[in-house]
Amino acid sequence: MFYVYFLNSLKYNQYYVGSTNDLKKRFNEHNQGKSFYTRRYKPWKLLYYEAYPSEKLARMREKRLKQHGNAVRELKKRLGLPSTTFLKKRNGDRLYPAPKSGAGFTLIELLVSITIIGILANIGLNTFTSSQIKGRDAKRKAHLRQVVDALEAYYNDKGQYPAADGSGNMLACGAEAEEACTWGSSSMQNTTTGTVYMIKMPADPTLGLSYYYDAIVESSLNTKFQLYARLENTKDLDIPKDGQGNGQVYQDLNCGTKECNFGLSSTNILPATGRTLETEQ
Repeated sequence: MFYVYFLNSLKYNQYYVGSTNDLKKRFNEHNQGKSFYTRRYKPWKLLYYEAYPSEKLARMREKRLKQHGNAVRELKKRLGLPSTTFLKKRNGDRLYPAPKSGAGFTLIELLVSITIIGILANIGLNTFTSSQIKGRDAKRKAHLRQVVDALEAYYNDKGQYPAADGSGNMLACGAEAEEACTWGSSSMQNTTTGTVYMIKMPADPTLGLSYYYDAIVESSLNTKFQLYARLENTKDLDIPKDGQGNGQVYQDLNCGTKECNFGLSSTNILPATGRTLETEQ
């Protein structure tokens, strides 16, 4: 490691900036008078230091502190020090006050600031994205619960649940409420009697994904149903998990372009009944 250090002369109340790869040794050399340029100002007190992975970066920081007034003032302000003169080498044999300039941030400070801003922006973006995903998943769950309520109303009228077309759609629209419904556009209603179970079938909030409906037939009647969706947050507590806590999906049951991983059902069956669950890769 290489260090940029900041010394205070206890005798003259002056400051000195230097760099080294052995901070302890170099500090002792200043106080033992082994440095020609600082021996007349000893004893010195170490007020502050910064560590860098390379000599180049340390030298760059040292140069900025010695030449740029704003960088110096910013460091003094950070340390709670008064505006006392900094000393630097000149002509190889004496010290003099470092000139001031209108410089703003030093290169190192600018790089650090940009890095911090980038990290904070990335955290903010990730948080925002996560919130969006959770919001869409909450909408999916709400949609399925609304469909469940509509299916129970249908059952009360018909004595059975709607049939399924084998592709994830229910036959609960049009005449006698026995024609195929389209997710996101159809009205779930009996156009013969005018009974409306759901004004508009919900659509998955993400393009490419859809809901999936299936009915289980017993004694020629659709006595049970299963309803599925694909949640984006694979850590959602309502997603089935394997023994290691990894999210699972319903094998070969597609909610659009991806396999379904969340389900609701009628009270006489479970979403996983008759299904094979597999850990998502």
